[in-house]
Amino acid sequence: MAPVARTLARGFACWVLILTPVAGRAQTVLHGVVHDSIAGAVLRSATVRIVPAAAPWTEGIVATSDSSGRFILTGIDAGRYLIGFSHPRLDSLGFDAVSRVVEITSTSSDVALDLGLPSARSISRALCGDQPRPFGMLFGRVYRALNGASASAGVVTVSWRELVLSAGQQQLTERRLQSAIANDGRYVVCGVPTDVTVSASVQSPASDSGITEASGTIDLTFDDSSAVLNRSFLVGVRQRGDGTASAPTASVAEAQLMGRVADDSGRPLSGARIAVLGASSADSVMLTDSLGRFRLRALHGGTYMVAIGKIGFSPARHSVDVLDRDTVRVEYVLARPAFELERVTVSERASMERAGFDRRRLSRRGFFLDGQQIATSGALVASRLLLSAPMLMQWGSNEFGRPLITGPLQCTPLLFVDGVATPMPVYRKVTGKTPFTKDQSRIPAAGADVDPDLDTVLPFADIGGLEVYAPGEAPARFADPFGRCSSIVMWSRAVVRP
Repeated sequence: MAPVARTLARGFACWVLILTPVAGRAQTVLHGVVHDSIAGAVLRSATVRIVPAAAPWTEGIVATSDSSGRFILTGIDAGRYLIGFSHPRLDSLGFDAVSRVVEITSTSSDVALDLGLPSARSISRALCGDQPRPFGMLFGRVYRALNGASASAGVVTVSWRELVLSAGQQQLTERRLQSAIANDGRYVVCGVPTDVTVSASVQSPASDSGITEASGTIDLTFDDSSAVLNRSFLVGVRQRGDGTASAPTASVAEAQLMGRVADDSGRPLSGARIAVLGASSADSVMLTDSLGRFRLRALHGGTYMVAIGKIGFSPARHSVDVLDRDTVRVEYVLARPAFELERVTVSERASMERAGFDRRRLSRRGFFLDGQQIATSGALVASRLLLSAPMLMQWGSNEFGRPLITGPLQCTPLLFVDGVATPMPVYRKVTGKTPFTKDQSRIPAAGADVDPDLDTVLPFADIGGLEVYAPGEAPARFADPFGRCSSIVMWSRAVVRP
């Protein structure tokens, strides 16, 4: 990465200059537009500075670009100058604000000069060479969510799935690329496909105390017109060396994500599920209130993917960057699908069928319990029902006897609530496998002041249906894309009952 960092430092302070001298007066007015050639936009609030080439340490003449990227520098005498601009965008891209020499003659009263970043093609060729279509380059910087400083170590991982023809059959195969982070936080990943959505995440090495810093996994899509994508990441504390979530401490501040969910006509949506995927924090999933509002108060900082869903609406996924001690406010919109569902009788069974529950059960793949079976099971907690599924197992318990449920070989199952991907609760294992006692009442109810687990995702009385699938047998919408672990699907009565 050192050569990459040096290339970025030396090679990309190239400004695009368009000089148009017009005869006139002794002092010159210099004007132009600052462009972001990578994003295909102008840069507002860029600081443009021109200084004498013989005295670059002086203040010089300074102007700020307006909302159209335009700037004006006045009162310039004839001479040789250095000109350039600074902007937070430069730092995020890993560019150094190096100036360019320009000559102002005594006959130039008005000079048009545009400044800009190098083109995406120039950057890609310099860092990755000529790449055949449909491959491109992902680059950016990695920052620590704790203090905003550049990360100095770690790995950026990009993955995607593609169909491969093998022995006359098509197989879905995972592809993966990795790039080390330079000591100033910069990274470059070459050979990324531009015609599919890819997943990207960042992981730092464990510290001496066993604490790692990482981002969540987010979806990235290249623009059709560019083979270069710039994306910065925030990494925050995720886990200790024993794999357990690290509780917030004085050095691990909590962050908040709050906002509102509305439909495509602007009306607030109550009961929409918000899930911050990949967050090890306890407060990472909730339903919106009657005004469509939500507030997650105890997140670890970092870059995450947020999944938003509600029955009857097309689900949405958005990435978000959250600094520790910060509150991020967002607005999400869910659109109704283009098709309308057939009219059905208003009942819990009709709603479950509308969600495809019965159709999936007829496939004879997976473990299913509907609302009536749950009500007559005699169980008092969801985990007791889930452990009836042969594709799940209990690995241990916490201090309250709540079971830690895993898939085969102690993998972490995927969890979906009301059709929306939801983070699996993470808690510390205290004891080995502990069988349920006859008195299940000793296990605290959902909402009690204890570490989260599967029994706190939904209150038991609110569960309207359960589906569990072994690795590789779940339907596409509930499947582990890499076929590594089981899938758990929980349906709430509040959602399945119109």
